[in-house]
Amino acid sequence: MAISRGSTSTKSAVAKASTPQAVAYTGFSQANSVTTAYLYGNVTSWGGASVPPNDTLITHVTAWGWTVNALILLRIGYGSDPVAVASPAGSCFDSAGNFYFTDNNRHIVRKFTKTGLTTTLAGADGFGNTNDGTGTAASFSTPQGITCDAQDNLYVTDQGSHRIRKITPAGVVTTFAGSSSGYSDNATGTSAQFNQPWGIEYDAFNNCLYVADYGNVRIRKITMAGAVSTVAGSGSSAYQDGSGSGASFTAVRGLTTDPATGNIYVADALRVRQVTPAGAVTSPIIGFGGVAYDCAWDGVAQRLYVADNGAFNVYTCNVSSGAFSVMWGQGAQGRNDGYSFTSGGSNTATLYAPFSLAITPDRSYIYLCDGTVRIRALPINQNLPSYTVIGHNGNQSTTNGQAFVPMVDVAFGGQTTATGMSEPVVLPASLRIPAGLRPAFQVATSTTTATAVNVAFGQQNTSALE
Repeated sequence: MAISRGSTSTKSAVAKASTPQAVAYTGFSQANSVTTAYLYGNVTSWGGASVPPNDTLITHVTAWGWTVNALILLRIGYGSDPVAVASPAGSCFDSAGNFYFTDNNRHIVRKFTKTGLTTTLAGADGFGNTNDGTGTAASFSTPQGITCDAQDNLYVTDQGSHRIRKITPAGVVTTFAGSSSGYSDNATGTSAQFNQPWGIEYDAFNNCLYVADYGNVRIRKITMAGAVSTVAGSGSSAYQDGSGSGASFTAVRGLTTDPATGNIYVADALRVRQVTPAGAVTSPIIGFGGVAYDCAWDGVAQRLYVADNGAFNVYTCNVSSGAFSVMWGQGAQGRNDGYSFTSGGSNTATLYAPFSLAITPDRSYIYLCDGTVRIRALPINQNLPSYTVIGHNGNQSTTNGQAFVPMVDVAFGGQTTATGMSEPVVLPASLRIPAGLRPAFQVATSTTTATAVNVAFGQQNTSALE
């Protein structure tokens, strides 16, 4: 099983519970108990020390304590303390594979590198305002959607200020278009007006930006020179296919584009609408069980992924036939990461409040902003486990630092008692934890039933092999 996140490889494996002869295990970490509904475990004590030693070599792991009949998968890696996020909203990747997301309750834009380092790129944490500037000297007012252009500049729909803000790779923030709330069209820069802009997407086909103007119920276009015009929408909330102002939308939120054709796909409540660059609107996908909040176009597979915030699912959709099916989610709210453990089986992950989607550059995962406090990684190959990229239960704050980075997966089978420790599993390859960081893990299970799992790591006593 090859697992990757961005360009970071995760080594394979379902390891067998076998112990080599004449090997002594020493240096066990203190048992770390985690409930599968909370997902994240972090080693805080190692061999009696308050923190593990730097450059820790991990050779084996053991797990015990789960009392439901389930297979358990440990995703083992490293981190520090869990990085916290308050309310992730929009998200995107740049050309280097760095991930960006807006934290709209904290009024900031954050950056997550391929190595797991999480920082605040721009915005004053907790202070909603509209100041231009660099880094934390700039301010936003409920930033929502975010996209990246061909030069790795970011564009943010600053919903509370009704503006489109631009952020350079160096973190310099300026107002690109918009001013006060309203509808001013065929205007440039701050002469234009938006009303609570939501989604935004850079379109490589036409080298422009498209904006879901939520309050004006229209799809707007912005050239890279800042000229704003309306592509489609009457300004009245209704379902009406047509062209230009002869079409109507109900509640435009997220949107995406097909860079091969320039077609725009818009999450519009119970439908996904297709808008051509000329403004012709059709409804190829109809009938979601909840509310479509965002969509992401997969040009390789020629399919659309849709986040349903009302039915707590992520769908895969065929825009030619209109057919769609549940890819992730159980139709009920939850925060469990899951794993099918069977070829072709459905995944057991539950989603809390699917909000926005971004596909990793290597197409291995969809990153989902899942309501408050968490960003999830949903594999496009459903036979792999989902996991939590950033955030953890119950902490609606903002902390930067080293987020969890997965390195290897280990599976445990059957059912154990609360006290019966399973035999140590030798890892497929020795794991060396970077200096200053700690071994960490996340749990995926083959059932949606939450259960407690105890985990401990150890080091092999090489002298016993001599």
